[in-house]
Amino acid sequence: MIRALRVLTIASTLLPSLIAQPAAADQFLLLTGAREPYSNAEQTGFLDRIAHEAFARLGHSAEVEILPPARAIETVNKGEADGDMQRIPGLEAEFPNLVMVPEPVNTYEFTGFMAADSAPNDISRLRDLSGRTVSYLHGWKFYELNLPPGANAIVVNRPVQMFELIRSGRVEIALFSRWSAHYWARKLNMKIRVLAPPFKSLDMYIYLNRRHRGLVADLADTLRTMKRDGSYQKIRATTLERLSRP
Repeated sequence: MIRALRVLTIASTLLPSLIAQPAAADQFLLLTGAREPYSNAEQTGFLDRIAHEAFARLGHSAEVEILPPARAIETVNKGEADGDMQRIPGLEAEFPNLVMVPEPVNTYEFTGFMAADSAPNDISRLRDLSGRTVSYLHGWKFYELNLPPGANAIVVNRPVQMFELIRSGRVEIALFSRWSAHYWARKLNMKIRVLAPPFKSLDMYIYLNRRHRGLVADLADTLRTMKRDGSYQKIRATTLERLSRP
């Protein structure tokens, strides 16, 4: 009887402290196929910083790792990573283990660029590229599927190759994304003219593996809060928008 009372006393003493303990913070591994200026090994790219801030507000930590795009999303779908940082909407049918966070993490602008001293032109739509020599990266389905039949395309594996083609005059227009074009132009110390408006702007979303579906609504709310309080815009300004300034 005495032993039973002691056990009961110890249990009643420990129970409040056990109940008061917060849930352990989780470490999230998030993947992306996007490189600079969106992600890098130092975790200072746009997507890196958005992930760190958003997950920290939810009491977790996050790290973004770069993998080839197809491998990245397959890895998340298999449950070998927790999420993918930047994808188009509507992927759940093809990847049933993914759940989309219903608030855009970024707006991706598909556009072209030319040498800074190139003659003015009237290119505003993809169909205007008919009869012109262009270049784009292998695997960029948007350009592969939407170029007009009359465009002469040179497909390359690395961004630097597009810039070399522009510099040599072998290609008139390189097809890329807005901020990636500005990043590589700075890196290669090359002056370019980015076409505006973009050929297409697409909202991009975070996807989580379905085992984290309970976090989806809170993560969407956190992204909205970051946009309202200006922290999202500050990250965007210091990682992306600064690239277009002289």
